[in-house]
Amino acid sequence: LSIPLSRLSGSACAGKWLLRCGLAMSPEEVEMPAILAARDAAIPRFQRPLRNLQGLRSLAQRSALRDRHLRLAGPLDRGPRGQPDLVQLGALAKVQDARTLDELTKWLTDAEALSLLHDRDQLEAIAALPSKPRVERQTSVNLSLSWSPKDSARPFGGSGRRREALKRQYSGESSYSPGC
Repeated sequence: LSIPLSRLSGSACAGKWLLRCGLAMSPEEVEMPAILAARDAAIPRFQRPLRNLQGLRSLAQRSALRDRHLRLAGPLDRGPRGQPDLVQLGALAKVQDARTLDELTKWLTDAEALSLLHDRDQLEAIAALPSKPRVERQTSVNLSLSWSPKDSARPFGGSGRRREALKRQYSGESSYSPGC
């Protein structure tokens, strides 16, 4: 029975006739399995944009969540050699250039953010970024050796020989002057 059935199903004309009659079909061809129906229903949810990149921010800030995500996501598919993924290259360049997590999330497109989700090294680099820019304090340096209210109008402070010595010292001239 298998030889005539194989010969019959190998023919394009006979195959179309069997398909119209509903013969020689597998149960999956007749009725879609529940798991495939669930997959097809879930695809649009995963294709919508990543609104404000909160998922990437959460992975960057929580190491336990990041480790669990990477275990479930599996390794990064690098693709064939010589054909780099341009979206991923753009994302890597932005990660290297960013100074803060806020800055990076403003720059990344949805496709670039998705490309980073499988790369452990890049997620670790993102986790190392501070959330907000650091505010550096400016400190002023007082170059005078002593200060009094009357010295505030003079840029080098002090008076007489000390002031002249400081001027020479900070202008590159010798600070030694024979005194009287």
